[in-house]
Formats: sequence, structure tokens, C-alpha cells
Amino acid sequence: MTKEKAKEPQIRFKGFTNAWEQRKLGELANIVRGASPRPIQDPKWFDDESDVGWLRIADVTEQDGRIHHLEQHISKLGQEKTRVLTEPHLLLSIAATVGKPVVNYVKTGVHDGFLIFLEPKFNRVFMFQWLEMFRPKWQKYGQPGSQVNLNSDLVKNQEIALPREEVLCGLLTHGNSGSWGNWLIIPMVGERQIHQMILTGTVKFLGYNLLI
Repeated sequence: MTKEKAKEPQIRFKGFTNAWEQRKLGELANIVRGASPRPIQDPKWFDDESDVGWLRIADVTEQDGRIHHLEQHISKLGQEKTRVLTEPHLLLSIAATVGKPVVNYVKTGVHDGFLIFLEPKFNRVFMFQWLEMFRPKWQKYGQPGSQVNLNSDLVKNQEIALPREEVLCGLLTHGNSGSWGNWLIIPMVGERQIHQMILTGTVKFLGYNLLI
């Protein structure tokens, strides 16, 4: 493992004193690329009766990256030519809608326009929001006026600052600004405990939206 470098954020919330770690995304997950059957237009790869969906960029755009249903479904033959996810995983679009984070909540065949974060060592909600915030910065890998195409090596080597709390229960974000100045990170106390605290008025998050 590479030597960890500590990084102190400039703005701290009350009760947060630990340093943040500077890590690479490739140290936090096994990042692999999806796969596509060829030629993709061949109808034998698809089957409306299949329970495994086929993820397309149109689905990502329509559902803003949180995939709960897929119109197209891939056949058993097609499943042998792609990567099938039967549980929710974090994905990253690396073509067309470049840098868009995605989570599948249904069985999904993932084509080669996406990266998959397998065996993650991070909180998925935290990383989804971080990737959403970081999305415009992937443009540095493209030429002016040209389409950016990411690859697994670029993503694996991207550094990220992580709080020392290894497990996060959720994030609070104010609006959709994507600014770290509007983010509050909650150490894990359990989803039920947070809901109970909100319902009983033990804690109040005025002007914030709670993401669990």
C-alpha cells in the first residue's frame, strides 16, 4: 500500500478534529471496465423476458444516475459477453456523459462505456456525491473542444481526500451547489438512530436535505 498522506480541510465542523487521508480511487476499490457483446445491434443479445437489464446512457440521464428500472433487457447469451451486477454497485460513465456516477438498484448488464467499483472500501453515498462534485474536473484530460474519454487508469490514479471516520452514515447537502462548503458529514450512528433523532427533534438540519 502506498504511504498515506494526511490532509487537513480548511473548514472544520464542531467535533471534527482528525486529519483527512489523501488516497487514490484505485486504492479504495477494484475498478474494472464493463463489456459489450458485438455487434451490439444483433437481436440475439437481448430478451424482453430476461430479468437482467441493459444499462444505457439514456437510462442514466432519465434517472439521474440512480437506476431503478431498465427498459432494455439482455439475453442469457448476451450476459456471457458483458459484466452482470446482481446487487447495487457504484459505476462511472466514461463515454458520452463523461464522469457521471451511477448506482444500479436492479440486476444490470454493464457495457464498456462504464467503470464498475468492485469490492469498495468506501461509503457508496459519500463516493457518489464526491464523484458528482468532481465531474467537471475530468475535463482536464481532454483537449479544448473535444470529447473527454476516461479510462480505468486515469480514474484509479485520481486522488481524493477522505475523512478519518472510515464508515459514514450519510451526507447532508444544501441544494445542488456541489460545493464542499455546503456539505456536512455525519459519523456513523446508524440509519434508524438518525431518523429517530430527526423525528424527535433531537437534531434539526434546517435548510438541508438528508441523504442516507
